Amino acid sequence: MLRITSIFLLCVSCLQAGSLRLENNTSFPLKAVVQGADGSVLGEVSVAPAKVGSWTDFNDMAIKGKAPARSVTPFTVHWYCSAGDTFSISEQISTGALVRATDGSGKKSCGTDKKDKTGSQK
Repeated sequence: MLRITSIFLLCVSCLQAGSLRLENNTSFPLKAVVQGADGSVLGEVSVAPAKVGSWTDFNDMAIKGKAPARSVTPFTVHWYCSAGDTFSISEQISTGALVRATDGSGKKSCGTDKKDKTGSQK
């Protein structure tokens, strides 16, 4: 029984080694792009409004057969609106963290301001 528990804990810690929970706590569909400390893009996840997605580098490690040669933590998460404009940026993110879209820095809104033909905002 102890051996099974040890194996389970080892597997769980491996999954947490490069994973993030990504909470889109907005009314906009957003894309989260996970960036390593070295600036490399590690992956991206589309997250529906009021939903939580997840990102992990477990598949990359399984495909490549080994862990990265250098540390890619802390992570930076760039949140993008569906039109491609930046919603927010969350920096200094630890492994296994819950990252909320509205906790980062940035404009925290999607869409453009509508202007009429005279140039004044509606």
